[in-house]
Amino acid sequence: MSKLGENRNLVRRLYEEVFSAGRLEVVDEILTEDYVNHDPPPGAGRTRADVKGIAAGFRERIPGFRAQIDRIAAEGDLVAVQGVISGSAGAPEIKLGEFFRIENGRIAERWG
Repeated sequence: MSKLGENRNLVRRLYEEVFSAGRLEVVDEILTEDYVNHDPPPGAGRTRADVKGIAAGFRERIPGFRAQIDRIAAEGDLVAVQGVISGSAGAPEIKLGEFFRIENGRIAERWG
């Protein structure tokens, strides 16, 4: 698999394994120790540990929560994602547009 394919799959794991499946332990595997979320949700922090709290909070507050990638593209060390987060009936859909920077096989930064 190409480096760009590996970068896309890394970001897919964040959406599918961490946010959709709730496997918070995967965060430590796919994000750098000094990861920075440049645009966290209101009231959330910017670090790798905060990502676990954000994912757990979404899953706790939104029944049937899932994160879906509609489009994904990679160039150099950047991965761009267009997607949707949603829940079961009645939960609003929120459209996402995010960029991730990959460093040494891990996600180092996020902008949303």
